[in-house]
Amino acid sequence: MAEEILDGADPPSCVEHGRWTSVPVHPHPLRLKDVDKKGYSRAKKTGSISWHMVGCSGDPDNHLPQTAVAQAMKAQVRAGDPGGKGKAIPVEPSFFYHLGDIVYKPEVEPGAPVPAEPTEHDLTVLYRDQFYIPYGKYGKPIFAIAGNHDGKIHVDADTGLVKPDKSPIYRFQQRFMSEISQISLPTELVDVEGSVSTCAQPGIYWTLETPAVSVIGLYTNVVNGGQLDAPDDSYTPQMRWLIHELTRLTEEEKRRPIVIASHYPPYSGASNFQQRGNPNLSLTPRGQDRILQPLATILAHAYELSGVRPDLVVSAHAHHYQRITYRFSDGYEIPHLIAGCGGHGPVEEIVKNCDGTVGTEPVAPYPVVIPGGYNFPAGDSATVDAYNDRDFGFLRFTSDGKNIRGEFFTVPEVSGRVTKSGKRTTGALLADSFVVACSPDPTLHKVQGID
Repeated sequence: MAEEILDGADPPSCVEHGRWTSVPVHPHPLRLKDVDKKGYSRAKKTGSISWHMVGCSGDPDNHLPQTAVAQAMKAQVRAGDPGGKGKAIPVEPSFFYHLGDIVYKPEVEPGAPVPAEPTEHDLTVLYRDQFYIPYGKYGKPIFAIAGNHDGKIHVDADTGLVKPDKSPIYRFQQRFMSEISQISLPTELVDVEGSVSTCAQPGIYWTLETPAVSVIGLYTNVVNGGQLDAPDDSYTPQMRWLIHELTRLTEEEKRRPIVIASHYPPYSGASNFQQRGNPNLSLTPRGQDRILQPLATILAHAYELSGVRPDLVVSAHAHHYQRITYRFSDGYEIPHLIAGCGGHGPVEEIVKNCDGTVGTEPVAPYPVVIPGGYNFPAGDSATVDAYNDRDFGFLRFTSDGKNIRGEFFTVPEVSGRVTKSGKRTTGALLADSFVVACSPDPTLHKVQGID
């Protein structure tokens, strides 16, 4: 199919066609102790740390789902309050790591006039309504990687020049890569923004280091399926940096578990992933006759060149939850999570095909959907072991330096869910949990679901 697209055929309707966004290359690690000394000291003393993760949270039309999810997360920040029902453990998260797609501009109905691109003030208001107000008084640092909606640029039709004041990627950089005091804010935003703790992240892709876990945050840009480096250039700065970081973090005296965060998922069990995971179906400009590798292939190559495999991979983009286990031929297992259910509606049906038709609901575990252009290495496999395509929700992780416990909480009341008794459910509900043993021995590095 990639060859058909390259020859000019119309791409499938679910495929995205973002313009590649060039970004500054100056990443260096950000240490938690330089951002939150109290949180760092607590993690250092106890030897463990907990944190939240979710993506695809903003919605320009309906703020209720995001608000409910944010409120449930804030409840867990209160020490000793698990904020959910079931077998949740009472831990206090130390930070929130957003997986991208923070802000969305209003969608245009088919046949409706195309509105003007958002102005700088418009983008500021979008951040106010979809980020600062929902996460106000979260009480802990908030970090982020950019999603495809955050990474877009606006090019002037007349001059062909990028207009930063209308480009979401520059607004993201201002919010997460600059000191907030350096930004000129409208008067109505000063009080709101002051209640959210962001910091100057070192780059658009970067590493967060804590006493009990390291998080490598990738920027997968705006190409369908995700890419690390420009599709029309042989220069690969982010790939080289990823290899360096995997090597560096493993060579440290005390190796901490390594988490990779990327907005686009490398694997998925969604029916439309055959198309949505294939970068060659996009009309994004690339080198002549160049065939792009799926994100899964790119990451696997980085693992091979560095000789290091992460302990956990977390993504968003698809508006639902999936827990996937990737199994290498030597027995090493990596959980891959998709959590794009932070508030942007609707929650996506996992069996919805690219053409809009809906298939039969699968029963987990089941094999992942293979994107065009991808082949598993000999002896490797991946299965979807749990999923939820009905509810909004969020993730919470806890690492003690040897194991990572993952928990997925749903917030069913904003999805219209009811219990068997007919009463509407309220509050966060523990829907899935697992533990990954972060052992250097491949035969012991396993993922265990918790009933």
